[in-house]
Amino acid sequence: MEYFCDVMDEDLIIFNENEMEKKDVLEKLTEHLCHHYGLDTSLILQKILSREEAHSTGIGAGIAIPHCRLPDIDKIRASVLISSTPIEFQALDNKPVHIIFLFVSPLQSAQEHLKFLHFITTFSRSELFDKALKTNSPDDFIDLWKEVCRQEGKV
Repeated sequence: MEYFCDVMDEDLIIFNENEMEKKDVLEKLTEHLCHHYGLDTSLILQKILSREEAHSTGIGAGIAIPHCRLPDIDKIRASVLISSTPIEFQALDNKPVHIIFLFVSPLQSAQEHLKFLHFITTFSRSELFDKALKTNSPDDFIDLWKEVCRQEGKV
């Protein structure tokens, strides 16, 4: 099931201009996602923080992808934070991040989880990624996301 274009919701795209710590970013994104979809904030935050303690999801090139899998959801849900201020995330390239995609996926859909990780990585390598970092509205970000979907044939 390829529904990656529909994963992004304008209400779940956050723009930040302030200095933030990694944990604060994770809490904010998790709370935003859970409030929107009626998910268990404490459970998801615990899973996200445990994952980060084990290994940072900062993949380099200014991007981080904190994520976890859950047994009681039916499809991928995501929230995004775009920050004009660099956020230290212990990324693989030791550089701060400017965009964080936090997502949860169904426990029973490992392949879909990996495909979505790959799709975000593809997005981060596209020419549209730099434009995404400069957007200042959820609609503009979603337009760029959907353009990558069209380019990748995920529409």
